Amino acid sequence: MKYGTNGTPGIAVYKNVLFAVHEGYQAAFGSTSSGQHEATGLIWYTGFKDNKWESPKDTNTGYGTTGTPALAIYDDKLYCVHLAKGGKPNQLWWACYNGEKWTTSDTLLGNQRAASTPSLGVYNPT
Repeated sequence: MKYGTNGTPGIAVYKNVLFAVHEGYQAAFGSTSSGQHEATGLIWYTGFKDNKWESPKDTNTGYGTTGTPALAIYDDKLYCVHLAKGGKPNQLWWACYNGEKWTTSDTLLGNQRAASTPSLGVYNPT
């Protein structure tokens, strides 16, 4: 296995595709077939449609995270909220996917912090 997840993925159906968004896990640098893997600390995603995982199988967004990202669909976009990685402990950050690309960079969610994994919900979306 070359790639995987470091924990539970966030799951959502967006534009008839089942998305799994997660903290990445991949073969350790320089490892061979020894099975050594390590968490990347970055958000990766993949989609399942028509009974197969879409290509690319797993895509690195380049955004850092610790723990499971929260997902919600609002205004025809897929939103992702997650805990920051690195020097910003417990700060909440967000990204948005429009069906073609993620927002260009992580955006701090005000000065909001969380002690554990965030969750999202949509209230009265119409």
